[in-house]
Amino acid sequence: MRAASWLLPAGLVSVAGAIKLVAMSGSAGLHALFLHPLALLLAVYTGESFSERKSLFYFPDFFLDFSCAGINFFVIVAITIALLVPGASAHQRSMKFQLVQLALQCCLLLFTAFTVTLTANFLRVALYLRLQPLAEGRVWLHEAVGIAVFLAILISFSLFLYRIKNAKQTANT
Repeated sequence: MRAASWLLPAGLVSVAGAIKLVAMSGSAGLHALFLHPLALLLAVYTGESFSERKSLFYFPDFFLDFSCAGINFFVIVAITIALLVPGASAHQRSMKFQLVQLALQCCLLLFTAFTVTLTANFLRVALYLRLQPLAEGRVWLHEAVGIAVFLAILISFSLFLYRIKNAKQTANT
């Protein structure tokens, strides 16, 4: 199966693109899929309970709306994975087995992208909550914290994937 080397990246980018399209349509369910685990983590971190109304999560001092879901970051992470994770190599196995293996790899990598997104989102909100007393009158601080955290996580994750890619290439030669 010679096409296997591009099927995995194509599958990742396709699913990420589909998620972005669904998110652009304002799907509350999709946003809740990203926001609910974040709200649970923040509830543990802050020790505060939250309530949910129409897929928005309300804490006593702040709330999470659709813009907090991190779907754009998820798409960026999925594309990064597609670029840096080596594609599947051809084996002497049946086409059906290779397709199942490819689907499982795609699911695992999408779960990885989701986990990286959730981690980055949690760190972004947690850091901002720590800096919130300094944020009064500084609306830009919220965006600056988000940019700094997302960029740091993306660079770190990219370097991690790059090291894995180089290690596999070195082992194959």
